[in-house]
Amino acid sequence: MFQQKVMKSLPNISVVMCTYNGEKYLSEQLDSILGQSLPPYEVIVQDDGSSDHTWTILQSYASRFPVVKLFRNEAEHGINGNFFSAMRRASGHLLAVSDQDDVWHPDKLKEQAAAIGNKLMCICRSEPFCQQGKERKLLPYDRRRPSCNLVRMLYTGFSGHCLLFRRQLLDIVPPSGPIYRQTWYDVILSQTAAAYDSVVLLDKQLALWRRYDEAASFKPRDDRQQRGMANALYMLRFGWTHWHEVKPVMCRHFRLRQEFLKSVHPTPSPAIYRDAVKLLGYESDSRWWKVFSLMRLYLKYRHQMFYSYEKDPVAMVRALLQPWMQIYLYYQRYMTH
Repeated sequence: MFQQKVMKSLPNISVVMCTYNGEKYLSEQLDSILGQSLPPYEVIVQDDGSSDHTWTILQSYASRFPVVKLFRNEAEHGINGNFFSAMRRASGHLLAVSDQDDVWHPDKLKEQAAAIGNKLMCICRSEPFCQQGKERKLLPYDRRRPSCNLVRMLYTGFSGHCLLFRRQLLDIVPPSGPIYRQTWYDVILSQTAAAYDSVVLLDKQLALWRRYDEAASFKPRDDRQQRGMANALYMLRFGWTHWHEVKPVMCRHFRLRQEFLKSVHPTPSPAIYRDAVKLLGYESDSRWWKVFSLMRLYLKYRHQMFYSYEKDPVAMVRALLQPWMQIYLYYQRYMTH
């Protein structure tokens, strides 16, 4: 029933942008949206109480482009509240999420709309860059084809500006819960779509992702997380020595993820969904012997759970060592601030 409903969707695209003190790069982002080869049906922009010239810039665009529709929050909503509120204002059958400071490829909407097929979501790729005067400097990133299945998305996510999705997705995303305080809207949306096994990857760089210290999503590069034998050995040793310190924090993290995933509850549920719920249960259990159950599922999904496809025996070794190697990642996430 749900899949039939998905296939009947129309190509009208609403672009949803949220702003907050974004005057510096806002015009460049809006110009790249309004210059799309497949013009958006509407551009919903919701400001979260900017104190700079953001609102003035938005009013200038709205006066010149009727597709730009402005909304302003009376009280600050925060990132998740602002985006979900703005998305629910959209009337298009497809929604594309935009930050206030990136630059889109002219064919981004056209190519993603063509690629989504009967899926709930299409994910493209973006290329990080920084501004050096008037010049753009492209930054290094992993060019391998990324995995975008549910098991992979339990551990990572795709940036909002890479997402194009059907409006029906908003009807099946759980409307509230502790997960909204733990992670961001793009993770919530992409995991929900992946729970239905309804995500397609368009392996093209269709956006330039601006990186700078003031950006809401900016994180300094951690050289320890780069591929290499020395880093792998360091993370493995770190996991052995910090297990009892970090594991309780991880259990709380994964318990919330499992609670969220259970609330999605696709019917009928794909096999990967059922395994993902089990996997999160093992991740949130601190008893040492549950590591063996965890490793069993890691081995089953060893070709899907890492950033990109890995061949054996590398994939097998990584799966067996992952329970300890990931300790470092969650230590950095929760215990270094």
